[in-house]
Amino acid sequence: MVSCDGVRQELTSPIHVRIRSGRATTCVFRSAFIPAGSISLGKITIGSTGTVGFLIAAQTAQPRQYRQHATTASEGVVADAVSNGPGNGTDHLRLGRYLIGEQAPPSEDPESWMLQSVECNGEVVPFDRGLTAVTLTAAHPSVHCVFADRFTAHPTPPPLPPPTPAFPPASNPAVSPYPTSDLTVAKQALDPFAVAGQPVTYRITVHDDGPDTAADAVLVDQPRSKATVVFARPSRGHCTIGALIVCRLGNIGTGATVSIMVRLIPTATVTPFVNRAVAGGATSESTLDNNVSHSTIRVVVPPAHPVACPSRVAQVARVAC
Repeated sequence: MVSCDGVRQELTSPIHVRIRSGRATTCVFRSAFIPAGSISLGKITIGSTGTVGFLIAAQTAQPRQYRQHATTASEGVVADAVSNGPGNGTDHLRLGRYLIGEQAPPSEDPESWMLQSVECNGEVVPFDRGLTAVTLTAAHPSVHCVFADRFTAHPTPPPLPPPTPAFPPASNPAVSPYPTSDLTVAKQALDPFAVAGQPVTYRITVHDDGPDTAADAVLVDQPRSKATVVFARPSRGHCTIGALIVCRLGNIGTGATVSIMVRLIPTATVTPFVNRAVAGGATSESTLDNNVSHSTIRVVVPPAHPVACPSRVAQVARVAC
């Protein structure tokens, strides 16, 4: 907004100011700083290589879509996504909420690929139907998300095959034409603390509250500090141990629960020691808020030497009083 000699004008177009001989004209310009955000994407494929498309949809006051793609050249190596031509760059975005979805190109069989994890700014986040949501804020204006997919040559088709990702209308995001499940994750450490160098065990449960079957459910466990994983054993399905613990649980029926036992050894004396577990799948979720669970324990360092204390009977020091 600009004000010249007390007359306000909106800067929607160039303004014209009349300057008269012998009179001064004063204009005051008022500006508002609008911080810009950015979204960058990466892709990891396991079991094969290939190309995937990304659709980024702004859920802001000015809805807009951006299309990008990434092609992996080596398994397990992150490939950066690039924009599909002018107008699809995401390095100067308005702050607000964005939906990010991956889409297999027409030449690929979407049932051969299974999304197993999404990490945004180094933290695993929940997903459904290949979609995840991020929010750009003034405090955290930039987000980098990496999608990891595993290729299966002869997959077993689920009873409810995942549809091509589609974004629900911004005005009513709860409406979905697809089957809907509601996965709930709960994680608990069996001990409130751990001695540095000694193992600690966690119990994780994934429950489907329905109303429909959760297809191709995945549980991802991420220690936030360094740790050595001893084992990860699900009651059904199987787990892969790497930088993340990824458990492929298959289809979880309405009302069913799958449990995973994870045992690890914290290798750093960081306290508190936090573990994060998230669930995702190929079925639309009624909410993703309950797809995340944390467990926090204390890590204690044992004394370098046995602690001695006085005897109650005589003035003689003894161990473990």
